[in-house]
Amino acid sequence: MGTTLFIDPGRCIGCQACVAACRECDSHRGKSMIHLDYIDVGRTAAAMPTVCMHCEDPVAPCAEVCPADAILVTADGVVQEAAKERCIGCGNCVDACPFGVPKLDVAEMLQYKCNLCYDRTSVGLAPMCATVCPTSAIFYGSVEELEADRPGARRSTCSGSGTPRSAPAARSSPPTASPARPREACSGRPGVRGLEPGPPGGSGDQAPTRALMDRVRADTLVTRRDYLRILVTVSAGLAAGAAGVAVGLFRRHGSGTAAPAKVADRLEPGQAVAFRYPGEDDRALAIRLPDGRLVGWSAVCTHLSCAVLWRAEDGRLECPCHDGVFDPATGEVVAGPPPRPLPGVRLREDGDGIWAVGTD
Repeated sequence: MGTTLFIDPGRCIGCQACVAACRECDSHRGKSMIHLDYIDVGRTAAAMPTVCMHCEDPVAPCAEVCPADAILVTADGVVQEAAKERCIGCGNCVDACPFGVPKLDVAEMLQYKCNLCYDRTSVGLAPMCATVCPTSAIFYGSVEELEADRPGARRSTCSGSGTPRSAPAARSSPPTASPARPREACSGRPGVRGLEPGPPGGSGDQAPTRALMDRVRADTLVTRRDYLRILVTVSAGLAAGAAGVAVGLFRRHGSGTAAPAKVADRLEPGQAVAFRYPGEDDRALAIRLPDGRLVGWSAVCTHLSCAVLWRAEDGRLECPCHDGVFDPATGEVVAGPPPRPLPGVRLREDGDGIWAVGTD
């Protein structure tokens, strides 16, 4: 048997290097044709890449059901993606593939699939996915090279009729891939191969690996419990803090009455004075508008309780922290993130001066 593509699920770490490299293929640039399935997210990083099986039983199902003969099978057995000038976007190939490999671009009405980097493998180069895989979970080479690289590993072979093709003079035999499903589901390509653990007690004994995975799973469970504990603690802290802020806002912004407090003797149009009312912790502003009206507002922004300032030169009532702007005549929000108008402070003006007499 010639050069073949082998998949070793035990080495796959789900890094998606193969997925990124597949996007660089000239025939489907920008689209990845590799399906990467994560086995048990949250417990292990194990993953399984799936590429086209390049079936021949006796014809690949996708090519067999194509009404426009858009899917070419080369003389050396590589099932190409649909030809742009023939594909009608019917989706038959997508439904026929037992491995879910072909993808239909609805916008382009065109099928895309893995063609085993035919521009590379036809001249003896490895496919892009095998070239970039950091753990060699995708291995491109001969059986002899594989056995020399991984002594003790056993190959799993899909059952089917026919014999593996030898390499033609111009190139190696068609690169193939191991199935992502149980071997019973293989569609009959005998050259499709994967890797299985070696026999117990031999160089491929998986007992140490299983013990390591058991420890990793146990550590993962502890980590998840710790994570949940931290999440609950932080959430409770945030809820308590939010409740405290809300209580403070309602206390400061709520309606009520208090003993009258003198604010100023007089204010000219455009002038303002800051004072504390109804309590020592409650900031407020009294403003004489340009038209002569006297208004009073809480000086605590309804967004994050920042200070609200009066800009006499612009006639603006604003919170400079987050660019909140309020209408000085009504207290309504004009711009920025504040969700509510400013609470009002009732003012009274008499011969003795300006007095704060209550809140709205």
